[in-house]
Amino acid sequence: MNKATASAPAQSSEPQHVEGDNSAVLSKFESVWRVIFEVKQQISDIVCAGKSHINFGQAVDMLQTIQPILSELRDHFDRCLSFSPLVLDKSKPDFTKLSTSLNTFFQCAGLSGTDPSLPVSSQQLIGYFHISKNRVMLMTGLEQLTELIRDYNSLSQQIS
Repeated sequence: MNKATASAPAQSSEPQHVEGDNSAVLSKFESVWRVIFEVKQQISDIVCAGKSHINFGQAVDMLQTIQPILSELRDHFDRCLSFSPLVLDKSKPDFTKLSTSLNTFFQCAGLSGTDPSLPVSSQQLIGYFHISKNRVMLMTGLEQLTELIRDYNSLSQQIS
């Protein structure tokens, strides 16, 4: 083949991303969402039982701890999802904040040692958010998180 007529492979505008990154990102979101659901259910059960429940004080403490963490996570998640897939690479600082929120969630909530997923990088998140089929699932996740925050706020009002 003549070098002059050989053409270079077409360059993709998508970031380099491997399938393992997809499963790591999905696993991270699933593990964080699972614990948010579980903690909400545990707190709800305790609040429904009333102030005489042996763990009522711990439930109140957990509510006060987890609510700002959830709000920060939601803010970072919403911001990253608001970017067009065409400019995600220019938004790396925002994805770094989301990565940090996800990777430190268990520790910040006082649940260290319970995260079954591996840490995810900002580049893995950018790659995941870039894939159009993932964006629908991400939007659903953001809606779930928003609803969970409402539920936590409702629980907080019940104990006030």
